Amino acid sequence: MKIINNKNRFQRTELFVKVSVTLIIFFIALRVPFDTDFFWHLNAGKVSFEQQSVLLSDFFSFTKYGTPWVNHSWLSQIIFYIIYRMFSYPGIMVLVALVATATMSLIYKSMKGNSFVKAFLIILAVLISAVVWSPRPQIFSLLCFAILFRFVKKFDDSLKKKYLVYIIILFLFWSNLHAGFTLGIAFLTLFVLGKIFDFSESKQRTEVESKKIKYLLFLILICSLVVIINPNGIETWKVQFDTVSMKSLQNQIDEWASPDFHKLEQQPFLWIWLIITFFAFSTSSNLLFQEILPIIFFGSLGFLAKRNFAPFAIVIFPTLAKLTLLFFEQKIRNVRFFDKLKLSANKANLTPKQNIQIIINLFFVSIIGLAIFGKIFVLSNTLVLKSYEKKLFPADAMDYLTENGLPDGNVLNSYAWGGYMNWKIPELLVFVDGRTDLFGEKIIRDWTAMVSAKSGYDRLINEYNIKWIFLENDNPIVEELIQKGWATNFKDDLCVILSK
Repeated sequence: MKIINNKNRFQRTELFVKVSVTLIIFFIALRVPFDTDFFWHLNAGKVSFEQQSVLLSDFFSFTKYGTPWVNHSWLSQIIFYIIYRMFSYPGIMVLVALVATATMSLIYKSMKGNSFVKAFLIILAVLISAVVWSPRPQIFSLLCFAILFRFVKKFDDSLKKKYLVYIIILFLFWSNLHAGFTLGIAFLTLFVLGKIFDFSESKQRTEVESKKIKYLLFLILICSLVVIINPNGIETWKVQFDTVSMKSLQNQIDEWASPDFHKLEQQPFLWIWLIITFFAFSTSSNLLFQEILPIIFFGSLGFLAKRNFAPFAIVIFPTLAKLTLLFFEQKIRNVRFFDKLKLSANKANLTPKQNIQIIINLFFVSIIGLAIFGKIFVLSNTLVLKSYEKKLFPADAMDYLTENGLPDGNVLNSYAWGGYMNWKIPELLVFVDGRTDLFGEKIIRDWTAMVSAKSGYDRLINEYNIKWIFLENDNPIVEELIQKGWATNFKDDLCVILSK
């Protein structure tokens, strides 16, 4: 009877921790749904939805107007637009929080060990991953990656072929949601290479392991082909490599820059490396190559660009949980101090009675639930949303243009605000927005030269027939053009509009 009671108590604790952690993650993931890239994604989703065909050419800029555009995120964009159309910004906020929570929950399920240790580790995973929790297609890509990781582990444990079918279907959807499917192919490849190394080093080479390797190699081939089934065809493979090969990415886009560990919010990535290094050296871990290779690869990507923190979290934390459990088994369990502490706790009978424990658990969960509803209520308030919009985007300047009309000629606009400007005033064709893969190295380089007032910038202004600018106040070109007699149409603390 005592064993049954202990088992029930353990199950209640597991459930309580799991529910609490899930709700806490959801609470953390609830944010005002504004992102510089969100608006051009929303605009593209609107066009695709209204014309009932995928938008595959540019209609938002004058520099690339009418040219083909590899719109690899078309399905995500339509999802965003439908949610926005039905529920406006609060709907987008809840959607992003749900996807982020589902991703973290899959990581939690992939970990083994004590529920409280897993809860601590998943909070660390949240600290690493939260940097990319924004209303953009990559949020769906991270969910797909977490699902892939789960399915691969399930197949590896059971050899059930149904998981291979699930993975193929997953890649079919993934390649239409976001070009990040290449991370999935990379993970599969590294996992199989690791299994091959493990198999070659093993003294007991079983037929089962040999079959797994053959099936997974075939799976990589099928998945590499199935991703072509989308409106972009083979181009969906090319766009990812075209994007990462652009030298201007790290200079212009913060998420593509390497992490700055002097900033507290970026340090958890480094903490995890230190923790896993400590556990790896302090235990006889004998990690498999199928675990090591993905960790090294995605960890290296994290050092190159902050946007890769989240994929790293997906592959590292199940292994980190395994090492934590091993460290406890080998180093902590037999320490006399902890034995005495455990014995004292058992004698004191600190565990509350069943009914009291249930009431405490429900009370705690209810508090988190109320906090979630309170946060949704506050962040959904129109005044709060407008306040954030004015803080992050040139809302007043756009109101000015709406009331007074657009100046004649082409505009040199902020890279960060291009999508927002075109969303607010569809007839306003911008110089550039967040679609670096569309604009390419030359246009981004020319844009940088102009806004920085580098030598020859005036030649570029004439070449692109720039008649007015819409930029942040601190850009060097602003003072240069004012000195040359350009008129100040609008100016506030955030931006300035000048016309020739």
